[in-house]
Amino acid sequence: MDFKSTGSPAQNRRYNGGMKGRRILVSLFASGLLLSCTSRKEQQAAELLGAGKVSEAKEALGKVVAQRPRDAQAHYLLGQVYKRENDTDSAITEFEGVIELDEKNADAFAQLGALYRKKNWNDRAERALKEAVRLNGSVTGGYSQLGLLLLDEKRLPEAEEALLRAASFGRDLGWVYNNLGLVYLAQERWADAASVLERSLHEDPRNAIANNNLGVALERQGKKTEALERYRLAVAVDPTYDRAGQNLRWLETRLARPAPKGRSRVRR
Repeated sequence: MDFKSTGSPAQNRRYNGGMKGRRILVSLFASGLLLSCTSRKEQQAAELLGAGKVSEAKEALGKVVAQRPRDAQAHYLLGQVYKRENDTDSAITEFEGVIELDEKNADAFAQLGALYRKKNWNDRAERALKEAVRLNGSVTGGYSQLGLLLLDEKRLPEAEEALLRAASFGRDLGWVYNNLGLVYLAQERWADAASVLERSLHEDPRNAIANNNLGVALERQGKKTEALERYRLAVAVDPTYDRAGQNLRWLETRLARPAPKGRSRVRR
């Protein structure tokens, strides 16, 4: 079956992840930022960034950094600006600078881990994410990104453990459960995958990716009519979602004609 993981290169699979490529989740850690800002200017910049006014936030933070070049929080916010601009290298530079100034900043390590993973620097990513969760086990993005990294590397039991830890904190549950579903799909644990993907869709029923992935889990269990409905929902939510469209057309074709004798209708 065809499914796509949330961080690995495109593969000939039929399920799809949610935190890289066309479905990147950008977390601003907004409440924490506003609480930890050390100046009114930083707070204003964080508010601008949260409101999507990226250029204005960048200009404001540039002034703060010019006046206080060793202000870790200003560099952290500037790293968030570069993330919004998809300038990964500059974002990495800012978050690395934060750690030079504050070596116990778990949020900066978590951000770096996610960015290293995006660059496929997996060794660096793993070290950064493990340091993030060592410093603060509940840091936003820590265990969820670590789980995805371990999934990329097919270290499935470790990925499962990390994602279960991420779920225990109750944040971004739609994507955490989706990604846990990817682990179970990779392990061919079809019923477990369906269970957590249903939980993902409880959080966000219009998640096209989770609907597609649930369709794969159901199809693998022989529940082809239910799978068909999930593929249709995925395409209805996002008509540009090619993978779900391919799955839908493939299953509709198979259901419209008898399977050849001795052959499975499920593409392996």
